[in-house]
Amino acid sequence: MKKKRKGEEEPKDTFIVLMTALSVLLLAFFILLNSMSVLDNQKTKAALGSIKDSFGILSGGRSIEKKGRNTPWFARPSDIVIPSINDLFTDLHQEIKKRDIQEQITVKVTEKGVNIILGSKVMFDSGDASLREDIIPVFKKISSILKKYQYPVSIEGHTDNMPISNSRFPSNWELSTARAVSVLEYIVEAERISPYRLSAVGYGEYHPLCSNDTEEGRSKNRRVVITMHGDIYKTEKSNEIHK
Repeated sequence: MKKKRKGEEEPKDTFIVLMTALSVLLLAFFILLNSMSVLDNQKTKAALGSIKDSFGILSGGRSIEKKGRNTPWFARPSDIVIPSINDLFTDLHQEIKKRDIQEQITVKVTEKGVNIILGSKVMFDSGDASLREDIIPVFKKISSILKKYQYPVSIEGHTDNMPISNSRFPSNWELSTARAVSVLEYIVEAERISPYRLSAVGYGEYHPLCSNDTEEGRSKNRRVVITMHGDIYKTEKSNEIHK
């Protein structure tokens, strides 16, 4: 093969190849720009609507997308209706009557949401935090109500002011907290309610409903409160279902 001498020019065909390659690249670039400028406007609007929904810019279920198109998996379906606190209370009252558990439960509307109140006497043995077997059917029915409404749920444990000191619970703080956690663990493990919706706290003797000077008052103070947190607002007078 003949070597190129010093100062000899590159063959003209090499220059032609380079120019052809550059022309092809420029052509591809302009074709890409043109395709991006003529995207389907409806698809673009639908995508933007879905993104806005997911970040809460539009109310749940609303979208710029026309009816008949598939809703993205992360958007809330428009046919899901979340009831107000008053509607929830009314429906909850009917559910409790239908399940025949009104004797074990007091339900009221408060500024936090809807409270389901259970006396600890029917739930736990004295000084213990393990759910009694005879209360399990009631909790199964309560859990079916909690599954029906996807509100956040908090569980509070309360005691009276009588001192407690045993090998497991050195104070009412520990006892009330353990009872709240016991309820939480049951509805998560046995009833498969999402733990992301739940929280548990123990208040000991420091949030009494009644005076601790009488046995009747102390009995009402020993309780577990399950609160379904909905559209929170204050009510002048709580609605109640009494035992």
